[in-house]
Amino acid sequence: MWCAHQLERWRGRLARERGETPPPEDQDLKLARDALEHLDEASFADAEARSPADKGPAGRALRGLPGQRLRLSLGGGSLFEVLDPERLDQKALEVVKSVEQELADRAVAAYEDLAGGR
Repeated sequence: MWCAHQLERWRGRLARERGETPPPEDQDLKLARDALEHLDEASFADAEARSPADKGPAGRALRGLPGQRLRLSLGGGSLFEVLDPERLDQKALEVVKSVEQELADRAVAAYEDLAGGR
């Protein structure tokens, strides 16, 4: 999850550096990643992590999750009650393939420039 989110962020940064509009960020991926990153702020009870407060910055990501909690058990059809594992794999693969295609296109263009004496 962290890798997919980080790759998505870098793809957005690359677009901004080129003056392009970055693709929209996957909000479920961001939400789950943020909740895990700030898990040290959580209150724990009944195999769940919850926000320690109803408002304010501490625990904000946990409050954004469905039911405002992160279940800490294995099993079920989703990761952290937010992400479908197959959709996460598909999303990460889409990002990787788009970067690979872009690199391949740039390599072909560079070769054509060299072959054409430019």
